[in-house]
Amino acid sequence: WIKINANYTEINASAQEHNGDSILHYFRGMVQLRKKHKALVYGRYALYNEQDPFIYAYSRSNEEEVLFILLNFSARGRRYRLPDTINIQQVPLMNNLPYVRLSGRSVLLYPYQALIFACSPFLQGKAVEQQEEEFPKEEEAEYSTVEAIN
Repeated sequence: WIKINANYTEINASAQEHNGDSILHYFRGMVQLRKKHKALVYGRYALYNEQDPFIYAYSRSNEEEVLFILLNFSARGRRYRLPDTINIQQVPLMNNLPYVRLSGRSVLLYPYQALIFACSPFLQGKAVEQQEEEFPKEEEAEYSTVEAIN
């Protein structure tokens, strides 16, 4: 039989049930999002930025909605410039971190960040003009580090 891990008193379903930031609550939120937004399940899939080995960017769309998903598979922060035909809402529908950073047409992804945005319908090829914000090099360096979690 498999022995119980020594940290079972801290890491268990009961502890996660009472923590709104737990993996259990995140997973439940993802299940609810999938139920509410049928485009995530049945929508058309369009891949963006397929040459980048660190950022997986794609959309799922149907007749009712367009969702844009950004996943950073890197231990470093990454800047992603949105395609001109995608117009995301400022607040993501789902975020695995408690913060998001937008700068004009760019999303500043923290290490291992996963974001799902609702979008305005495709803009028929019209570019969306927004001002890019400049960040000092030291702020970029701070943003691209992984913080230790106790």
